[in-house]
Amino acid sequence: PDPAARGRLEPLVVSSAAFGEVVYDVYLPTGYAASDQRYPVVYYHGPTPPELSAVPRSLDNLIADGELRPAIAVFSEASLPPTPAYADFWADELVLIVDARYRTIAEAEGRVGVGGDLGTLHAIFLAFERPEMTSGLGLHSIAFLDSDWEALAPLLRTSVERPLRIYLDWGRYSMHNPQEGWDLRTDSVRYWKELERLGFTVTGGEAPDSDGWASWRNRADVMLRALLPSR
Repeated sequence: PDPAARGRLEPLVVSSAAFGEVVYDVYLPTGYAASDQRYPVVYYHGPTPPELSAVPRSLDNLIADGELRPAIAVFSEASLPPTPAYADFWADELVLIVDARYRTIAEAEGRVGVGGDLGTLHAIFLAFERPEMTSGLGLHSIAFLDSDWEALAPLLRTSVERPLRIYLDWGRYSMHNPQEGWDLRTDSVRYWKELERLGFTVTGGEAPDSDGWASWRNRADVMLRALLPSR
């Protein structure tokens, strides 16, 4: 878009008892400084480099074209473990800091979580373990071990019990490792079917590429349109 329609990035350093200092990039949409409105927030779990992921550019384009309401995005290049400590850090520290510093819609309808590969564990766990925190779940190329399935199974709820907007995609040429027992394409298809069994309407599907932000960036805009209400 025109340079005047571009949002800006600013750093946010969060000091956590569990993880020490974690550096985030916060995307603020064009017009943020001059307005008094409140904005939904997209939280990207797992490493999301702004340049490689092209998320800021996708947001700029969608907002400028009127396809997306202006939104804030929060992402980091750090790789934090998908553990209960991460869930506590995100829900009880990071979100509170973001809500205090920025003009956010500080309720579930104003937050969505996105994860790719191992970051899908963060996003799914938080969506079901902390249902009061988010209203949308975006997943690129799920990576589950058997132990992950076992840990997540007790948390899952039906679409009636836990309403969520859900987007899930994967690559036709996704990575797999038969020796270690994981296959991103197979795991993604399996989870899609499980979500449908629970009554969710899932958008997305298979794309003619692979995994990682070099591929996910090609459909980041599709995910954002699915998760966030239009202007």
